[in-house]
Amino acid sequence: GSDLSRGVSPEIHEQDPRLWRYPSQRRGILIVSSGSTRRKTRWGSGEVRMSMGLDRGTFQISQYGTARYKQEIGRENGRDQTITLRATGKHSVGAKTEYSTALTYGDISHSESVLKGTTGYLVGRQSISQVNNYRQRIWSFGNELERTFDSFLGWDASDVTLASIGMTLEGADTPKSGNKPALKRLEDWGGRVGMSTYLPSASLRLHGGVSRRARFPSLREFYSDALGRFLANPELKAETLTGSEFGFTWSRPSFSLQTVGFYQILHDAIVRINVDTFAGKKRKRVNKDKIKSTGIEMVS
Repeated sequence: GSDLSRGVSPEIHEQDPRLWRYPSQRRGILIVSSGSTRRKTRWGSGEVRMSMGLDRGTFQISQYGTARYKQEIGRENGRDQTITLRATGKHSVGAKTEYSTALTYGDISHSESVLKGTTGYLVGRQSISQVNNYRQRIWSFGNELERTFDSFLGWDASDVTLASIGMTLEGADTPKSGNKPALKRLEDWGGRVGMSTYLPSASLRLHGGVSRRARFPSLREFYSDALGRFLANPELKAETLTGSEFGFTWSRPSFSLQTVGFYQILHDAIVRINVDTFAGKKRKRVNKDKIKSTGIEMVS
């Protein structure tokens, strides 16, 4: 766990920087896991594992009117809790195939009490406190098959060529949304096809794959107004990333070299824009059409 107080780095690139400090920030984490060793069954061999995580924390944000940090004009007290449950299993399917599955559930809660002075001051003035409770539930169910082959395109890749295919189903909802509209249930899917093979004569491993995965917006991205600096946007859609990568790893007694080329497209990317309102300039998170990235990574 941790118990600290901290400031916010100066936002010298912003015309209207955050004048915040965190007088109190506490966090505790607990993880419990258990599982079996690889055991023989009627159909082959397999193993199961389970884990539970608890992440709880509280924080306080103080907002100031000037860079001298003397006059407090806003305050937010918050409480966060994340419960994570995960179960995984593996089992052989015949002599050269293995089936893997994973079920994950996350329950995220956030409670905030925002205090604003009626005339912009907290000291000596009547204040209005607004309490909002938020909750998000996320789940995913994944399956994968991995197959070992004796050769690759006739090369001497004996028993070291692996091919895999996997798919996940994911969902999320927000049963508690404070003073903002609740979301309808979100659902999406992900998948991956991959391959790797080792060529002993060349000390070379080839590897590659294509994949798709989704990420649902967090509670903060959906609903947070960050002490009046953001406009909430419950209409955000999930980000989806499709990509491919192919490369090789060359290993020698004195060195190794890994090179991977990749191409990715992030659809409905969540970005931040500026919006002019009657209360001044605000920020808002919106979905952008797509972001493309191409590159090569090399590690020696």
